[in-house]
Amino acid sequence: MHSMDHLQPHAGINQESLREFRTYLSTSAEAPKLPSVLQAVLECSQDPRANAEKLSVIIATDTVISAQLLKTVNSAYYGFPQQIASIKHAIVLLGFKEVTNLAIGIALMDVIKPGNSDPFYYQFKSHSLATAQLSLWLAEKIAFKDKSTIYTGGLLHDFGLLMLYAWQPEKYRQLLSICQTEKIPCFHLERKLLGLDHMTAGNLISHLWHLPTPLMISMQCHHDKNIIENPEALFIAIIQMAHVLGHQVGFPLIPQAETPKLPKTVYQLLQKVQPEFNLKMLKKCLPEIKALLAEIPALEA
Repeated sequence: MHSMDHLQPHAGINQESLREFRTYLSTSAEAPKLPSVLQAVLECSQDPRANAEKLSVIIATDTVISAQLLKTVNSAYYGFPQQIASIKHAIVLLGFKEVTNLAIGIALMDVIKPGNSDPFYYQFKSHSLATAQLSLWLAEKIAFKDKSTIYTGGLLHDFGLLMLYAWQPEKYRQLLSICQTEKIPCFHLERKLLGLDHMTAGNLISHLWHLPTPLMISMQCHHDKNIIENPEALFIAIIQMAHVLGHQVGFPLIPQAETPKLPKTVYQLLQKVQPEFNLKMLKKCLPEIKALLAEIPALEA
């Protein structure tokens, strides 16, 4: 059992609310559960004796995750010249850690059953897929090496928000409508209406489910302004930039809400790593970005 000390919650977090949310995740029959295949993938990733064979056998037991994983690694933005036909082949090309992260991301995006007709889940999925693909595109532009950690980090950055919504759907719908009319960032309202924000929720979920550290960092730090001291600063900067870009090209999490502002430090860090990276370059790349995201149904015209 983890203590709660590791959470170091942001100011404005109510400890009682945090305890209630934790109880919901751990004991409520209503709460989304960690899929069993994912439990096996996570155990395999922590087993020093595990190999590509073992991981591919585990992933192959879930046909939906396997198909989605192969579709992702065969897509244009991964850019492999030949077709990747099996999970084992994907592990050989991408590596054990990368395929583990991808499997985690794909499985977690499916914890809310696809049959759910609530439009919020559709919005959430579109925004998350756009952020994942834009993270990968940005990583390519600035030569960031760890491709699938960045893809999965982008995919899951708002996962804490999804779980807050599952926990308190009525309150969260109210919160979303205030966000749209008053143009207030949702995490400020989360603290006010729910007693905790989605970054703290993501951090708690990561600890309870033993998710890999980069995914926890993505969930916890994607709104942080002061990232320079963080050893994962570049990883966080790419996801923050992708999140903002997604809003600007028609994939916001909350339609009609104010476009989030990119902290200056994030922009400066990306420019330092890749001097050619600037707003002019991004504007020039808009057709390329829109083509990249063409397969995702846009949320706004």
